[in-house]
Amino acid sequence: MECREVSSVKSPYIDEELDQATKKQVDEHLAICPRCRAAVEALRAVVRSVRDRLARQRAPKHVRERILDGISRSPASR
Repeated sequence: MECREVSSVKSPYIDEELDQATKKQVDEHLAICPRCRAAVEALRAVVRSVRDRLARQRAPKHVRERILDGISRSPASR
């Protein structure tokens, strides 16, 4: 796997959405490429930071109710 290929699968890699064969190829590349390894770690840090901040935020009650009401009215929920 080359750097450009790793770059195109960074997000799915971090989110553990890759099949085992592709994950193995990325792992092998990251083991020998400090530039890609740093890029993946930087993205991982951003994702972790955003998730941490979002976990502390809560939508107001009226917004949550509107969302739940919209979901219950959607054709997919029937």
